[in-house]
Amino acid sequence: QKEIRFTPDSIIITNNQGNRIELRDEEGIQIVSAGALSLEAAKDITISSDNGSLLAAGDTSVRFKQGGTSIQLDEGISFIGGELKVQ
Repeated sequence: QKEIRFTPDSIIITNNQGNRIELRDEEGIQIVSAGALSLEAAKDITISSDNGSLLAAGDTSVRFKQGGTSIQLDEGISFIGGELKVQ
């Protein structure tokens, strides 16, 4: 059963099967998925933190890709395509 819950300090949208979006006054926004989670845009997607840090984590691997170039973190670090510049 799907529901939208309004509390004094939050709005929670859930399907009661492991997927939910929580908007909390103090904590911010949390998106939880029991399956995959996709963000798609016709233009840019920006992820930033003004006063904190950015964490990208995966149990099996983490991959950053741009065109034919990528960085793969998977029990080591692999640079694929392009050239590696260290400054």
